[in-house]
Amino acid sequence: MYAALLFLIAGEFISLHHAVSCYGCKTWACSPLQKGRSSHLSQVLQSSTRRCTSLLDSSDIDSRDIEFLTTPSSLKHLSCIEKKVSRNSESSWNDQKTAAAVGAIVFATVLGYAGDIFLGPGVSFFTSSVGGGLGWKLLGGDSVRENDIPVDGGKDKKFVVDVPARLRAILNRLSLEGHIVRKVEPKIKRGEAERLVGLIHDFEYIKSLKDACDKCLETGKPRRLRQSYSRTLVDENSYEAAMDAVGLWLHATDRVLRGGGKAFVLVRPPSHHATRSRGMGGCLVNAIACAAIHALEINGIRSVGILDVDAHFGNGIANCIEENQRIRYVSLHEHNRGMSLGGSRPEYDPRSPEEADNGPSGNICNIVLKKGEGWETYEGKLMRGLAFLKDCDILIVAAGFDAVKEDNTSGLSLVPEDFRAIGHCINKTMEKKPIVFGLEGGYTHHMGGGPEGMGGVLGDCVAEFIEGLRGV
Repeated sequence: MYAALLFLIAGEFISLHHAVSCYGCKTWACSPLQKGRSSHLSQVLQSSTRRCTSLLDSSDIDSRDIEFLTTPSSLKHLSCIEKKVSRNSESSWNDQKTAAAVGAIVFATVLGYAGDIFLGPGVSFFTSSVGGGLGWKLLGGDSVRENDIPVDGGKDKKFVVDVPARLRAILNRLSLEGHIVRKVEPKIKRGEAERLVGLIHDFEYIKSLKDACDKCLETGKPRRLRQSYSRTLVDENSYEAAMDAVGLWLHATDRVLRGGGKAFVLVRPPSHHATRSRGMGGCLVNAIACAAIHALEINGIRSVGILDVDAHFGNGIANCIEENQRIRYVSLHEHNRGMSLGGSRPEYDPRSPEEADNGPSGNICNIVLKKGEGWETYEGKLMRGLAFLKDCDILIVAAGFDAVKEDNTSGLSLVPEDFRAIGHCINKTMEKKPIVFGLEGGYTHHMGGGPEGMGGVLGDCVAEFIEGLRGV
């Protein structure tokens, strides 16, 4: 019976020559900021509405300037799950599911009882489990899993934290801060993106990803990429968004290597959990690893450093670069945080979050953070990681903002101002070397003071981080 119950539970962009536009600046009339909010933001609030002007060409950008880039498909990925869940979506019991559930209970009971009589009490749980699974399958349980995810995301919606509103809030906040975000259609990089994705990821995985997205187009419904990963949904826009994200990372890498300065890639889906043969943790394709390989193919680039400040272990990046000695990877992460990403499944997720795991080439540096750690201890660990990357010719930063104490996906205790200090440390260590950084985690866009849709605590963290990178 218990086994049966377990089975039930488990059950806008134009082409690049037109690619400069800006999110309209807005005034932010609101109540006074709470104590501890960004001092830079306070100055913005006291100023009048700013007029948006185009960024200078990369050749005119010095090491303090940052170019902000995004792509339209990033806001389309999983946009369907932002719709209000209807009552029909909440009601998940239909005739097919009821029949499969009854079959699971009956088969589990009968085979469990038979196992107890004929094989002994020690094996009854096993026979009951087999019976539950068999009954569920025979009475149509397999189709229930697929059809039970409604068009608006349904019950899986509550597990998905990387929603379009998160990126939209950051874009609004950057506009408020006076930054210009270039909207780029990176299809000019599509061929190169597909080539690099083919080098890094297994063919069968990429085919299954595309097939899953194509099926969403046919059914009009989002679906789990894999049935066991409720946090990783795809829809009809997900494959295009993932490939566009790779293209934009490549474009940003070219820009900073050609003209210097820094670039901030604002895309979804994120990258750092996508391993060679499987997407997970909301990540579909490892655009960061693709950018690193792309940089190495440019003349004069001998080594690439990747710094991952997301609160969770970047098991996907580690897996994708583990055999390339010209790429160094540092991950600062809270140890596992109840997640099974990294090391537990060697066939497709081999790298462990443990500090002892340096990878087969010795090019991985894991730095483990304890629950509740704040800047007092974080700073020293960050500097240790940066020392490992200091000699690299270009730095790629997986910029996660989920280590802030308000973020429920981690147990760390940074405050928004600490992200300015992180930016300062990166800027000082890497001096005038080119840096590309892109959005990974950070899910507090709906928390904190200020008007809705302006980024909340997440916006504070991003704004502070940018000022630190600019040396302000």
